[in-house]
Parts: sequence; C-alpha cells; structure tokens
Amino acid sequence: PEAIVPVARQYLRHIDVVENAYEALQKALSIAAQDDLICVTGSLYLVGEIKRIFSESFDTSQNLN
Repeated sequence: PEAIVPVARQYLRHIDVVENAYEALQKALSIAAQDDLICVTGSLYLVGEIKRIFSESFDTSQNLN
C-alpha cells in the first residue's frame, strides 16, 4: 500500500491506508453515506475476505456479487 499512496495522492486529497481487512471495512462503512457505494478492489483473497466479514456481520439477504 505504501507504494501506491504517492501515485494516488496525485488524484485524491485524502487517502487512508488500513492494513487489516476488517478495520478497512469498518472505516469505509463509518465514512460512507447510506446511499454510497463501497467498492473493494485488490486480490481475490482480499475481496473474498471482505465479503466473508460483511456476510458474517450484516444482513446477507442482499446480493453481494
């Protein structure tokens, strides 16, 4: 993540680097408005981990695919 931050700063004013998938999801949920979209990108492992955390923590009746 540290290697990407300088490049991302060229396009974004505020960047948070969160190493832990659970903490990253909690951070995203805490700053997102009700109608916002949270997009997880990265390795399939990361996306799968976020999907698992989300499905264990929240209502899974919505389609997460």
